[in-house]
Amino acid sequence: MTPKDVKSWILSDTQDHVTPMGISGSTANLYIGPAIAFVVRSGILRRTLPATIVEGSFTANQDMKILHNISEDFDVRFIHHLVRPKEVGIRSSCAKTGTTVESIDFQKLLEFELRLPLISEQKEIVRLVDSKLESLNQAETLVQKPLATLNALRDSLVSAALSGRLT
Repeated sequence: MTPKDVKSWILSDTQDHVTPMGISGSTANLYIGPAIAFVVRSGILRRTLPATIVEGSFTANQDMKILHNISEDFDVRFIHHLVRPKEVGIRSSCAKTGTTVESIDFQKLLEFELRLPLISEQKEIVRLVDSKLESLNQAETLVQKPLATLNALRDSLVSAALSGRLT
């Protein structure tokens, strides 16, 4: 996994893959999800703190840090939901100084204080949030096709105007 893979809330596949032989012949660590993967070194950190939930087994490059082997007292999805709205505070308090590329000090990130309710409450919150997010995802799907049609019409209009076919 690399920063370019962290584009969704839950990562189901990566652009690049590593074989078991490639892992054994390198310094790469094999992680087993569920885990939360954070981008900790990238220019994108100026604007956002990319993070995703990862299931299954995976590796990550040096620009990523992985929160894994999480206690059963914590719901990975809850922690992920909790971190998202706090990303501005996390980026400002966990940023490394003096580096040429924006970076997050992972130790500071691990020490960043998060208030966690009991696991039963975490699971209920996740259930409610996921339900609402699913509704939003369905709404987004419904508007994507009309938006694509509008964009095609815009392109067609500009093309017609530039070729003298606009009447």
